[in-house]
This record gives sequence, structure tokens and C-alpha cells, in this order.
Amino acid sequence: MYGYDMASRVLQLGVKGYVNKSSASRTLSKAVQAVVKGKVFIDDNGGQSIIDHFQRGANPFDILSNREFEVLMFILHEKSAGEIAEIICLSPKTIHAHKDHIYKKLGVSNMVGLTRLAVSHGLLDSM
Repeated sequence: MYGYDMASRVLQLGVKGYVNKSSASRTLSKAVQAVVKGKVFIDDNGGQSIIDHFQRGANPFDILSNREFEVLMFILHEKSAGEIAEIICLSPKTIHAHKDHIYKKLGVSNMVGLTRLAVSHGLLDSM
């Protein structure tokens, strides 16, 4: 019932199979068979692209737009939405929208999750 956001989040936690509760019973059977064979199964629109992204060992920050990544870096440098807005000439409301998109795309729900993800991928090492 949660879709893309939850599928992304559970993959980050190491889950090997994800099925929406509205899926057909045959989908559940396919999921179990795939996981037993050591594969990852995500029943979700765009699920295959999520699987491909994580199986390649890709940096999850690669899915952010350039502007989102820029906002992310300011957030990680402890800048407020108002400060970021002033620096890059956008409104604070737009900065909050970017922050929400960043959280959704990365499958985190708060700053702690975002920081953990940044640390685990060495993003803070470059700061």
C-alpha cells in the first residue's frame, strides 16, 4: 500500500522481497520463488528500476536532480531553509519542497535517516 517510497526504503534495509497488499496471490507466489532463488522481487510500478539501482551498488544520491543534490549538501551543512533560499535565490517554500522530494527519493523520513544514509555512502567525508 506504500508503493515506491517503501520499496526503496526496504531495499536499503536489506529486504529481498516486497509485495503490495493489493497484489494478486500469484504475485506473492512469484515473489517467494524469486527470493528463494536469491533474487530480489519488488512488486511495484517502477520496482525493477529500484532493484537495478540497488543491485548495481549505485550511490542512492545519483537519483537526485542537480538542484536537489545542491539543497541536500546545504542541509548537511546545517543550513536552514531560509538560509538556503537566500543563497540560491529561491523561496523557503521551494526549499521545503526540494527537501520533501529528497526524503521521498532516498526513502528516509527525517534528518537522522538522511544523515545515516550520507555517512554510510561517504558523502560526509567530502565535507
